[in-house]
Amino acid sequence: MPKVSDAHRARRRQQILAAAAACFARHGFHRTSMQDIVTESGVSAGLPYRCLAGKDDIIAAIVSDWHQQRQPPSPTTRSRRT
Repeated sequence: MPKVSDAHRARRRQQILAAAAACFARHGFHRTSMQDIVTESGVSAGLPYRCLAGKDDIIAAIVSDWHQQRQPPSPTTRSRRT
């Protein structure tokens, strides 16, 4: 059986997180089931549990990713304005 690459795992994780975010936005966190996330993402039923432990881990990962994407650039990477 071929080994799954880290890049493939990362894409699948992002696919699950995007599907979960859509489900949470549509139904709310408490009304969204793991089955809803599986259906929305189109992955096998067990895959979300191999990537993340459950809904609490999923929401934590969504928030963490969102926060990291919105970090201001470090002072050394800012462009200089004249």
